Amino acid sequence: MDAEMPAGLRAAVGAFIGLRFLSIGHKGWERAWGVIAEKYGDTSCENPHSGEVWQYMGSTATEHEFRHRDLFGSFEPRVYRNIPIEPDDFFPR
Repeated sequence: MDAEMPAGLRAAVGAFIGLRFLSIGHKGWERAWGVIAEKYGDTSCENPHSGEVWQYMGSTATEHEFRHRDLFGSFEPRVYRNIPIEPDDFFPR
Protein backbone atom coordinates (compact mmCIF):
# COMPACT_ATOMS: atom_id res chain seq x y z
CA MET A 1 0.00 0.00 0.00
CA ASP A 2 1.03 3.57 -0.58
CA ALA A 3 3.04 4.89 2.39
CA GLU A 4 1.78 8.42 1.60
CA MET A 5 -1.83 7.35 2.09
CA PRO A 6 -3.41 8.81 5.29
CA ALA A 7 -3.21 6.36 8.21
CA GLY A 8 -6.99 6.01 8.60
CA LEU A 9 -7.50 5.26 4.92
CA ARG A 10 -4.53 2.85 4.91
CA ALA A 11 -6.11 0.95 7.85
CA ALA A 12 -9.48 0.76 6.10
CA VAL A 13 -7.96 -0.51 2.86
CA GLY A 14 -5.90 -3.04 4.81
CA ALA A 15 -9.04 -4.37 6.48
CA PHE A 16 -10.71 -4.99 3.12
CA ILE A 17 -7.76 -6.74 1.53
CA GLY A 18 -8.50 -9.87 3.57
CA LEU A 19 -12.29 -9.73 3.08
CA ARG A 20 -13.91 -12.75 1.43
CA PHE A 21 -17.48 -13.66 0.66
CA LEU A 22 -19.01 -17.08 1.25
CA SER A 23 -21.07 -18.61 -1.51
CA ILE A 24 -24.38 -20.21 -0.67
CA GLY A 25 -22.81 -23.63 -1.35
CA HIS A 26 -20.14 -23.32 1.33
CA LYS A 27 -20.48 -25.06 4.70
CA GLY A 28 -19.86 -21.85 6.58
CA TRP A 29 -22.83 -20.12 4.92
CA GLU A 30 -25.41 -22.38 6.56
CA ARG A 31 -23.49 -22.61 9.82
CA ALA A 32 -23.07 -18.82 10.21
CA TRP A 33 -26.71 -18.10 9.35
CA GLY A 34 -27.67 -20.91 11.75
CA VAL A 35 -25.93 -19.05 14.58
CA ILE A 36 -27.97 -15.92 13.74
CA ALA A 37 -31.19 -17.98 13.69
CA GLU A 38 -30.33 -19.67 16.99
CA LYS A 39 -29.63 -16.36 18.73
CA TYR A 40 -32.49 -14.30 17.24
CA GLY A 41 -35.16 -16.86 16.32
CA ASP A 42 -34.86 -16.62 12.53
CA THR A 43 -32.40 -15.54 9.86
CA SER A 44 -34.11 -12.33 8.82
CA CYS A 45 -35.56 -10.66 11.93
CA GLU A 46 -37.44 -8.35 9.60
CA ASN A 47 -38.34 -5.08 11.26
CA PRO A 48 -42.13 -4.64 10.80
CA HIS A 49 -41.78 -0.88 10.33
CA SER A 50 -38.67 -0.48 8.18
CA GLY A 51 -38.42 -3.89 6.51
CA GLU A 52 -34.72 -4.10 7.39
CA VAL A 53 -33.24 -7.60 7.81
CA TRP A 54 -29.90 -9.20 8.71
CA GLN A 55 -27.24 -8.72 6.02
CA TYR A 56 -24.10 -10.81 5.50
CA MET A 57 -21.23 -8.32 5.18
CA GLY A 58 -18.37 -10.69 4.39
CA SER A 59 -15.75 -12.83 6.10
CA THR A 60 -12.20 -12.32 7.26
CA ALA A 61 -9.65 -14.92 8.28
CA THR A 62 -11.24 -15.08 11.74
CA GLU A 63 -14.97 -14.28 11.50
CA HIS A 64 -18.12 -13.83 9.43
CA GLU A 65 -19.73 -10.41 9.89
CA PHE A 66 -23.46 -9.67 9.87
CA ARG A 67 -25.26 -6.34 10.20
CA HIS A 68 -28.84 -5.37 10.97
CA ARG A 69 -29.62 -1.70 10.37
CA ASP A 70 -32.85 -1.63 12.41
CA LEU A 71 -33.17 -4.66 14.70
CA PHE A 72 -36.64 -4.45 16.26
CA GLY A 73 -36.40 -3.90 20.01
CA SER A 74 -32.76 -2.82 19.92
CA PHE A 75 -31.73 0.61 21.08
CA GLU A 76 -28.70 0.62 18.75
CA PRO A 77 -29.07 2.14 15.25
CA ARG A 78 -27.01 -0.75 13.83
CA VAL A 79 -26.28 -4.14 15.34
CA TYR A 80 -23.23 -6.15 14.24
CA ARG A 81 -22.65 -9.82 15.00
CA ASN A 82 -19.38 -11.58 14.29
CA ILE A 83 -19.45 -15.37 14.03
CA PRO A 84 -16.08 -17.11 14.53
CA ILE A 85 -14.72 -19.03 11.52
CA GLU A 86 -14.68 -22.83 11.62
CA PRO A 87 -11.82 -24.65 9.82
CA ASP A 88 -13.96 -25.95 6.93
CA ASP A 89 -16.23 -22.90 6.42
CA PHE A 90 -14.77 -22.05 3.00
CA PHE A 91 -15.09 -25.56 1.55
CA PRO A 92 -18.13 -26.49 -0.54
CA ARG A 93 -20.73 -28.79 1.05
